[in-house]
Amino acid sequence: MATKKSAGWKHVAAGGMAGASEIVIMYPTEFVKTQMQLQRKTATPKFANSFDCARKIVAEKGVLALYRGLTSLLVGTVPKTSLRFGVFGKIKEAFKDDKGVLTSGRTLVAGMATGLVEATLVVTPVETMKTVLIADQNSAKPKYNGLLHGVRSIIAEKGLLGVYKGWAPTAAKQMGNQGIRFTTYEAIKNSMRPAGEGGALHPTQLMLAGGAAGFISVVLTMPFDVVKTRMQGLDAAMYEGTVDCVRKVYTSEGITAFWKGMAARLPRVVFGQSITLAGYDVFMRLLNKIA
Repeated sequence: MATKKSAGWKHVAAGGMAGASEIVIMYPTEFVKTQMQLQRKTATPKFANSFDCARKIVAEKGVLALYRGLTSLLVGTVPKTSLRFGVFGKIKEAFKDDKGVLTSGRTLVAGMATGLVEATLVVTPVETMKTVLIADQNSAKPKYNGLLHGVRSIIAEKGLLGVYKGWAPTAAKQMGNQGIRFTTYEAIKNSMRPAGEGGALHPTQLMLAGGAAGFISVVLTMPFDVVKTRMQGLDAAMYEGTVDCVRKVYTSEGITAFWKGMAARLPRVVFGQSITLAGYDVFMRLLNKIA
């Protein structure tokens, strides 16, 4: 994060630019991850693993098929990351002690609060539509002709709450993600600086710190991601709620099912957070120089 106090709009602008860059580069891994999570355990699964999934989809439908659902995620990414860094920047300033220091504990709380806000305002509806569009593509007769048609149809059938399926696990996932990522990222950056010295780190160092933060967050929050995806898919009606979803997944597929798709999510998040967190710092530096 930027070391000097900056105008709120800069946090918002830098976050939006960093988020847009990340999603365009990393979306295919998100697509494959979602496909693997939607696949139930059977004797003859269509996809053996994440790499097999990507290979078969490209062979059957072409490379652009890996970008199905991108529109819904991209439309939500800029406001999501803008909101994330804007909210975190404000909370971070408010949480600093009398000496202007933000402890790791307060960074964690600030990150979790940020995750709750973004899950409620942006992430849940965006993730719901992304998951529905990907699952719909797997149907023999797809129902939706793109993002706008999908949104209109779901709201017409189920009301506005139809795009808020899986809010609880999504909120838990985002709180964990942002709390862990911001805390870890700041701690790693601080460890890279010589004792008692400040100053800006090289972009390569920022990317390493962001990647490490992303890796740790994936391992710890993957179960929330799996439950969220199941509750947002076309077969979500089979679950009575978050607890029921956890119970049914565990009973029918075992504990390892909660880490399904991690092979696809890991590179997406590790490289994605390298781009997003480092990109945010770099964009903030640029904005502080020109405005």
